[in-house]
Amino acid sequence: MARAGEIIREFDSLGVGQVNLAGTQSLTNDVETVVQYNTIIRNNPDMWDETNFRFVIPPGMSGLYSLAAGISFNPNATGHRWLRINIDGDRRIQYLTAASQSGVTRLNVGTQALLSEGDTIQAIVEQTSGGALSIAGNASGISFLSINFIRQMTWGVDND
Repeated sequence: MARAGEIIREFDSLGVGQVNLAGTQSLTNDVETVVQYNTIIRNNPDMWDETNFRFVIPPGMSGLYSLAAGISFNPNATGHRWLRINIDGDRRIQYLTAASQSGVTRLNVGTQALLSEGDTIQAIVEQTSGGALSIAGNASGISFLSINFIRQMTWGVDND
């Protein structure tokens, strides 16, 4: 029977990562922008690429993952807001909404994806307010990107 410490070490060895945006990041109008997450919450194993603001799947960790992102746009009642999760630079999932008329615009997206060694995961945002607009976050995760390993799999093969 495994002891609690062994279970925790086993869990920590899985592909689990979360990064948050602490503070604000200014966005140019009508330009796709990579979210520059600056607070690492979990990064087991070392998947977060701080230079390019993305997760990179490490060797031996190919499989099915759950991906999620959330973002908070500062108040501005004009235009639309987008949040996307990109895998290897391609749009995987996105959410588009009109700007909130009464405060911040908050978006969340999530998906599952088969990922292979070297695949990259980024959050991309865009806004059309007519001028610069900021996204905001705090260390508790109001604006985040997370990745969670579910199981080893390959296309068309269940590795059970």
